[in-house]
Amino acid sequence: MNFDEVIKILKQIFSGIKEGVKEKSIDHIETELKDLEGAFGMILFASLMGFPSFSPFISISLLPYSEKEIITMLSRSKFFDDFAAFWFDLADI
Repeated sequence: MNFDEVIKILKQIFSGIKEGVKEKSIDHIETELKDLEGAFGMILFASLMGFPSFSPFISISLLPYSEKEIITMLSRSKFFDDFAAFWFDLADI
């Protein structure tokens, strides 16, 4: 094995590591984006769901432009599990 072959093997190893880290970071960013979209929707449309909110005028103003987000929130709410309620029920709190 000469020096050029070792360099070539090391480049392949590091390019594989780089791709793995890139894919993992993209997954983390997508998960964070989903969480932030849910939080934004909850803040914006909390008054429409019956929670106290300080911005009903803003949410009503943005309602025509946010049809896609509302559909997404409704589809996610069907599959939502309340883990805190589950654990509080187990602990009899």
